[in-house]
Amino acid sequence: MGKLLSVAAVAALFALATPAILAPRTASGMTIQRSDVQYDRAPRQRLILWTARHKGRWPLAIYIHGGGWSAGDPGAGGGEKPRHFLDRGYIYASVTYRFVPEVTVEEQLRDVARSIAWLRANAGHIGADPDRIVLVGHSSGAHLAALLASDPQWLATAKVPFAVIRAVALLDGAGFDVPSLMAPFPGETMPYYGKAFGTDEARRLRLSPIAHLAAPNAPAWLFLQDAARFTGYMEAEALARPLRAAGATTLIVPVPDSSHMRLNEDLGRPGDFATARLDAFLDQIMR
Repeated sequence: MGKLLSVAAVAALFALATPAILAPRTASGMTIQRSDVQYDRAPRQRLILWTARHKGRWPLAIYIHGGGWSAGDPGAGGGEKPRHFLDRGYIYASVTYRFVPEVTVEEQLRDVARSIAWLRANAGHIGADPDRIVLVGHSSGAHLAALLASDPQWLATAKVPFAVIRAVALLDGAGFDVPSLMAPFPGETMPYYGKAFGTDEARRLRLSPIAHLAAPNAPAWLFLQDAARFTGYMEAEALARPLRAAGATTLIVPVPDSSHMRLNEDLGRPGDFATARLDAFLDQIMR
C-alpha cells in the first residue's frame, strides 16, 4: 500500500496528466477539459477529472462507479454527467479503485478516500472548494459512498476532514445492510457479496452503512431508486430512517420508467427525471 502523496507530488502528477479537450462545450458555452490522473501508485488508483475555466471556487462532485466491488470503470461516470455538473457550477471527477479479490472492501474505501484527498490537495489548481464535496455513488459504489459518509474512520485514514462531505446521492444503491442481504445464502455463495464480504458476520456488519448511523453522518442524503425494484426502496428507507433520527436530511425518490443501469446512464441528460430531482436537492443543500 503506497503512502498518500505530498501536495507537491500530487501537483506534479496533475501537471503530467493527459489532458483532452472535448469537442462539445457545456450548455453555457464553457470548453470542457478532461484529465486522466493517478492519485496513487497502483494502476487502478486513478480518476478522471473534468474542469472548465471559471471564476471562484466550485464545489466538488465526486462519482464512485459500481460493479459489484469486483469490476467497473470510471467511464461509467461519463456520458452527460460531466457536462451537466459543470453547467451547474461543480468541478466533477469520476474515481476508480482496486477490485475484490485483489484487495478487500476496506482497502477500496481507503482508495476512494485517497482520491478525495488528492482532489482536495489540488483544489487550488482546479478551482475547487475543498470543503464542499458531494459524493455520487451507483450500485456498489453507492455502498462505498454511504460508508464514507457515515463511518468517519475511512476519510480519517487519508486525513480528509469528515465535515467536508456536505451531501450524498445514492443511485439504486446496494449493500446498505449486508448481513440481512446475505442471510438467505449459505457461506459465500451470494454473487458479488460472497467475494466482497466473506463469512465473518461481524465484518459484514462493520461494512454495512446501517451499522454506522449514529452521528456524525453527512448532513444530506438523496436516494434515487429504480421504482420497479420495491426491495430497493425498502433498503433505502431502512437506511434513511435512522439517518433522519440522527439529524440528517433524507429524501427517497422512486424513479419511474428506468432500471438499475439506465438510472445511471441517463443521469445528466436534459429532461431526465432523476437528474431534475438531484438538481433540486443539491440546489437546496449546497446553496
